[in-house]
Amino acid sequence: MSDRPHDTPAQATNTSPRWLVWGAAFAGAAVLGGLFAVWGIEGPKYLLDVIAAYCF
Repeated sequence: MSDRPHDTPAQATNTSPRWLVWGAAFAGAAVLGGLFAVWGIEGPKYLLDVIAAYCF
């Protein structure tokens, strides 16, 4: 027998995806920063044209 307590699945899944949340937040901040950079350099018309070209 082992003296270590066994983790239940609820405990293991509660702390597992924390790095995924931070990664998604960092990726979102990077995309938002890129959008603001394009908006500032090229203007809103260029950004809207790019979105329209890829989406429609």
